[in-house]
Amino acid sequence: MTDQGFKASHPSVTELPDSEESVKSSMVGLKPFEYQTSKTEAEFFNKFKLTTEFNNVAATDTVIVKTSLIFVKEQGWRVDDVEFIGQLTGH
Repeated sequence: MTDQGFKASHPSVTELPDSEESVKSSMVGLKPFEYQTSKTEAEFFNKFKLTTEFNNVAATDTVIVKTSLIFVKEQGWRVDDVEFIGQLTGH
């Protein structure tokens, strides 16, 4: 964790603690699906594998996220809603 990230998470603490712990995350296999419901509304479903590793022990989940977009005149497409649909766990 960076100093800036730690201070944002724990503003009352001034220094990072000494630690040998390691955390890493990665995403692979992104599959986007688009569904346009009208000229002013669209939805994206994004499916991907998310791996989080803590102290060299990894867990992988298949994650599905739905993003709803709306078209706003003179502004273009805007995100209206983001919804975590679910996950399928596998190791």
